[in-house]
Amino acid sequence: MQFEEALKNSNAYKSLAKDADTGNVAHAYMFVSPDETALLSLAELSALRLFCDNGGCGKCPACAKILHRNHSDVVFVNEDLKKIKVEDVADIVDDSIVKSNEGGKKLYVICGADQMTQAAQNKLLKTLEEPPQDVIFFLLTSNEQAMLDTVRSRVRKIALECFSPDVVYNEIFKKTGSSETAEVAAACSGGMLGKADKIAADEGYKLIYSEAFDILFKLTKSSDVAPLLGRKVFVRENFGILLDVMSIIFRDVLVADGDGELSVGTFEKENVKKLAAEFSAEAVGKIIYLINDERKKLFFNVSQTAVAENLLMGILQIKYNCKKQ
Repeated sequence: MQFEEALKNSNAYKSLAKDADTGNVAHAYMFVSPDETALLSLAELSALRLFCDNGGCGKCPACAKILHRNHSDVVFVNEDLKKIKVEDVADIVDDSIVKSNEGGKKLYVICGADQMTQAAQNKLLKTLEEPPQDVIFFLLTSNEQAMLDTVRSRVRKIALECFSPDVVYNEIFKKTGSSETAEVAAACSGGMLGKADKIAADEGYKLIYSEAFDILFKLTKSSDVAPLLGRKVFVRENFGILLDVMSIIFRDVLVADGDGELSVGTFEKENVKKLAAEFSAEAVGKIIYLINDERKKLFFNVSQTAVAENLLMGILQIKYNCKKQ
């Protein structure tokens, strides 16, 4: 189970724990977050809290069974996040009316609940409206809007908040032991622990950080644009990451002019200071807006070459028009 300390300190976990402590556990919860990895870990921790006599110790036989997926009363469904059809839900509904074997209650954790077809959701709805006694459902979703209003009205929503850069840094540093890796992951993850974990495992992010600085330093005139566009960082699978990294870099450039703390800490700190000496605050603000605008174009399948060229030419023009005094 990943990110235990951070998740146990989250408002989402505390909300479920309060329900458990006060005997006010709902028959169904919808856990909502774009971070599917953290959602699964939150569901595991919540299951431990409900079934463990020691408040979710993680060590007793009941906890071990849940974590190893062999507790007969705690069923995890669709962990591979595939489409959930009506017959899949029918199996869950049929099983839910069977009496508990071990804990006096039963729990069904439906991962990727937004992958349920409309027919499947309607099939589950009938059970949510008239739930069997001592049966609890966790619906995990990264897309709340994909759930039927009628389903949403029958569950208690728990939203998992994004985490601060400090929390993400600490979790990744504990796992990797690398301050640079943790800094990059914390800066690029948007507060999502699962995304941070993937970033930490991908050396490409750190390389793209270095590439982004190199591009910005070598971008001094319009004739520099064409050679720079030939770099691998501008291919589609890397370009989205580059835009994210450039946004973070320019936000750090703004901070570097003041007394704030950089997103990347000591990593690439000197390069941030060099850029801060070249770009005015007005220019940085306009460039961040430009990056966001170009990201939207990429999302709508505008040619990535055209987007990249417009980005670099735009940065040059803004830098020239908003010279640092």
